[in-house]
Amino acid sequence: MNRNHEKERLIKQKLSNDNFNSVGVLYYNKVTSTMDVAAGLDYNSLVDPTVIVAEEQTHGRGRFERKWYSSNDDSIFSIVLKNFDFSVPYSMIASLGVYNVIHAFSSKVGLKWINDVFWGDKKISGILTEEKNNRTIIGIGVNLNTKDFPFPISSIATSLFLETGKHYDKIDFTVRLIKSVLTLIDKAHDNGVEELLKQWERASKMRGSMVRVETVSGVKTGLAFGIDYKTGALKLKIRGKIIEIYDGKLTFINNIRK
Repeated sequence: MNRNHEKERLIKQKLSNDNFNSVGVLYYNKVTSTMDVAAGLDYNSLVDPTVIVAEEQTHGRGRFERKWYSSNDDSIFSIVLKNFDFSVPYSMIASLGVYNVIHAFSSKVGLKWINDVFWGDKKISGILTEEKNNRTIIGIGVNLNTKDFPFPISSIATSLFLETGKHYDKIDFTVRLIKSVLTLIDKAHDNGVEELLKQWERASKMRGSMVRVETVSGVKTGLAFGIDYKTGALKLKIRGKIIEIYDGKLTFINNIRK
């Protein structure tokens, strides 16, 4: 794997302009997955936090081992945390950070439980979090300048370019995302999880919507009653009873949100 030291220096410079001086940056021209690179870094020499950025990713993955499609025109990176808290729902915190950046372009941008960012009814970003090798790794992919998506995701995915008709500088946009996500992670570590999850819930606009959730124990269908402000668990009302779901694939019934 070849590193691009020039782009590393550029990102570090842009981060240091806003007091993110202590963030480590590794920029690779081509990787299988930034998540895999992050998991394999030597722990003792790892700066906390470190950001792994890739120009090209050949085997990106999402939740449930689904393949994550990305082009060279997209923003692809992982954030590695040596000091982390198992009680923090990092995927949701990170998706809120991404949402805060993209929502500035349109009110059509929203969040979907657990960790997806949508523009209208199409996915524009996804988050994957893993805890392994004594670290938390938060993988983030944002469809930035992609002009065409392959079948079958062409009907369910979009990019910032497709929605706005403008091309965006990949380095500048990635730096904006890194700053936004790291700022919220710091807030979460400083007893801010509850307030951040309240913001997440407002941005999701799913309360009161009928949803279908595929879980390891089966499919649950009911009324989305919000989320738990400590864990991020989905509160689902089924036949008058509220249950909490901690993981699963959510689909809006009839693709309608309240």
